[in-house]
Amino acid sequence: MNNAGSPRVLLIGPYDPHCGEYTFLAPPLGVWRLAGVLESAGVETKVFDPNCCREPPQRSLERELFSGAWDIVGVSTTGMTLRFDLELAYIVRLVRPGAFIVAGGMEATFRPELMFELGPFDLIVLGEGERPLLDIVARVRAGQ
Repeated sequence: MNNAGSPRVLLIGPYDPHCGEYTFLAPPLGVWRLAGVLESAGVETKVFDPNCCREPPQRSLERELFSGAWDIVGVSTTGMTLRFDLELAYIVRLVRPGAFIVAGGMEATFRPELMFELGPFDLIVLGEGERPLLDIVARVRAGQ
């Protein structure tokens, strides 16, 4: 955690390596909205968009994870990008084994049992993530 005792949060958008085959390659607006809510509550937050990297997203994510201690990592999932989103989640678990990894997004909302079965997730957020993420930050801050 940073000096103020607040956990650092990294939010990862859905990953479409096929440049629009599975998505419209719009920015992950839901992830950015969550980042805004967390930042306005004083939480250090960064968005990682795997579709906008100069090098392979896996390497970029590893670099980001090594750049600092991320306490909470949120991974946004969709049905069409799930296998690629899971790949990134496993990179998080490998590089930052102590990070609290949260799955969110459409696929997590509609198939939470699948997320626990296939992914390295500690928690699944169903539906809108603003309040749940603020609660998660508060609990991590309190050592719960």
